Amino acid sequence: MIRRLLLPFILLATLSVAAEERDWPSGGRAVDTLRVPRVEFVAEQVGTFEQEIKEALLPVLQRHTDIRRAYLVSVLYDRKQQSVALCLESQARPDERLVKEVSEVFERKAGRSVYLDVIFLSNEQRVRVKNVAQPFYVAS
Repeated sequence: MIRRLLLPFILLATLSVAAEERDWPSGGRAVDTLRVPRVEFVAEQVGTFEQEIKEALLPVLQRHTDIRRAYLVSVLYDRKQQSVALCLESQARPDERLVKEVSEVFERKAGRSVYLDVIFLSNEQRVRVKNVAQPFYVAS
């Protein structure tokens, strides 16, 4: 599967509809750029598995001091494709290294056949995601 970078507003670690797989020379998967016109934030992801994912991601998020908040939400792309996304409020530009770390943690928990999108939120998206979810990580 391809990890995709969506611009201007979204960084996806993986997208479940991707048809090919490419690996980094050191292992893991590559990050590609993809543009989507619309993202709708549907609801916060809650449950036992989701809580395990959130807890596993905390050390990664804490190491990246530019990350201010993190949300785990279901999203709808272009009103058609539903997915789950780690939505990040960041003080810096999208970070491919962070996406790779998140993906590695998620893959250890969920396996290679399950995918998690990573979205670096725009200012407008920050407002919209707060209407449907509470952050599971807030920088101190």
